[in-house]
Amino acid sequence: MEMKIKDLIQKKYKYETKYQRNVAWKKKNWDLLIDSIMNGYHIPPIIVTNGEVIDGKQRIVAIEKYMNNEYEWHDLSNLTTKGKKYSDLSTQEKIAFDNRDILITDLGDMTNEKVLETFIRINEGSIKLNKAELMMAKALPENRELVKNISHNRNINELVNNKINDSRFKVENLITRCLAILHIEKTKGKDVRSFTNKILQQEFTNDIANIQEKFNLVIDWMFEILGNDTIPTKSFNTIFESIFCAFYNNTENFKSYIESKNEIKKEIVILQAELLSDQMGGGIKFDSYDFVSKRIEKVEYVLLPYNLDSKRNFSYDEKLTIWNNDKHECKICNKVLNDINDYEPDHIKPHSKGGKTIISNGQILCISCNRRKSNNY
Repeated sequence: MEMKIKDLIQKKYKYETKYQRNVAWKKKNWDLLIDSIMNGYHIPPIIVTNGEVIDGKQRIVAIEKYMNNEYEWHDLSNLTTKGKKYSDLSTQEKIAFDNRDILITDLGDMTNEKVLETFIRINEGSIKLNKAELMMAKALPENRELVKNISHNRNINELVNNKINDSRFKVENLITRCLAILHIEKTKGKDVRSFTNKILQQEFTNDIANIQEKFNLVIDWMFEILGNDTIPTKSFNTIFESIFCAFYNNTENFKSYIESKNEIKKEIVILQAELLSDQMGGGIKFDSYDFVSKRIEKVEYVLLPYNLDSKRNFSYDEKLTIWNNDKHECKICNKVLNDINDYEPDHIKPHSKGGKTIISNGQILCISCNRRKSNNY
C-alpha cells in the first residue's frame, strides 16, 4: 500500500525496538532522502508488522528531523540554490512534500521470533548493519537488555569517547567482548572473536542482575583509578579489555587499588607499550584465549603488590617478634605495657588498604587503641 508522508508521520509506527540499531545516518544521508522526496526519485519501501518498523527506521527519523527543522535540504538538481529547512519551503513545496506517497509493506501479525528473524534476513544480505548491530539483533532478549543497560553507564562512555572510529554500537561491542572473555571456556586455542559472536545467544549460568551490577562497579572503579586519559586511542579495545578483565577478577582488592591509584595508574601507563606489542600482527592467533589471557595476566601482575593479604591476623610468633623488636609502649597513646598479653599487633598500613600481615608492617598498640583504630577502617 502507499501512504502519504503526512499520514506516515501521524501513524507513529514504533521504531525504537530492542532489535533495531541506533540512529546511524548522517546529515548527508538525510539530505539525499529529502532530495529524493522533493525531486521524485525512488524511495525503498518501509516494512512494518504489528505496528512496528522492521526496515525503514532511518528514513522515518530523517523525515521527522527535517519536519522538525533540524537541518536544511540542499536541492541536488540545482546546487546554486540556498538550503531550506522545512519551515522555509513554500506552500506548494510543503503540499508536495506532505503528499508524497511512500510505499508501505505491511507483513501483518507476526510472532516476536518471526519479526526478529525477518529483521535479520533483511539486513544480513546487505551492508546496512555492522557486525556489532547484527550481534545485538540476534541476542537473547535478556542478554540484549543486559548489554544495553551496562552501555548506559556514564563512565564507560567517558572512557570510550572519541577512542573508536565506528560510532555505532561501539560501547555495546566492547561490553560484549569483555563478557565473552570472562565466560569463555578456558582451554587452549579457543577463539575469543568467534565466541564473542555467540555469547549473547547463550543463557548465562550466573544471575544477570549480578553480572550487570558487577560490570557497573568495575567500570566505575576503573574510571576512578585511571580517569579517561590513560588508555590510548591505538588498540583501545585491546588495552581496555585487558585492564577491565584484570580488575573484574580482583574486585575484592578494590579498596586497596583505590588507595594506591596513583601508583597503579603510572604502572599501567608503562605496561601499555607491552600490551600494544602483544597485539602486533592482529589476526585470530592474537585473538585466541591464550594471547588474551596473557595480556590480562600482565595487568594482574601489576596489581599483585596492591592486593589485600589473604592472611588477616598476625601469628603468635610474629606478635612475639614485634614485641621483642620495639619499645613496650602503645604507638598511639604511649601507654607503657608490661606484658605481651597487654597489646595487640597492629597493621601500620591498614589491611583494608593493602597492608601486609608481615612483621615489618606490624606495631605495638594497646588493646583499646587497636580496637578503636580497627573501627575506623
